[in-house]
Amino acid sequence: MLMAIMILAVVSGMVFWKLQPYLGSFQWPILFYMCIISAMAALAVRTINHPMIKKVAVTCFIPGAALFVLSDATLAVNKFLLHETMVDMVVMLTYGGAQYYLVKGFSKALQART
Repeated sequence: MLMAIMILAVVSGMVFWKLQPYLGSFQWPILFYMCIISAMAALAVRTINHPMIKKVAVTCFIPGAALFVLSDATLAVNKFLLHETMVDMVVMLTYGGAQYYLVKGFSKALQART
């Protein structure tokens, strides 16, 4: 999990550093939101330690969390820097993929419990 936290901190820091001049009064809310999303992703990686859902973690929770982080990072870069309409499609595809994997993972995890 420490490696995941380090990777998320570096990626989040790079995105924030790149966007910071364009954020204006949104700097603190976006920094706070990035911390929350990074914590979610780190906790998703931590599910790999649970023996009953290890396979679900690898096939669903971790990819879903990664796509969610990618979706939000792409959204932020497009909103504050690029302003490209076509990038919205990438945001929605990664967001949809994240939702798919996370819901599939929760469904499989619930089935494993019964």
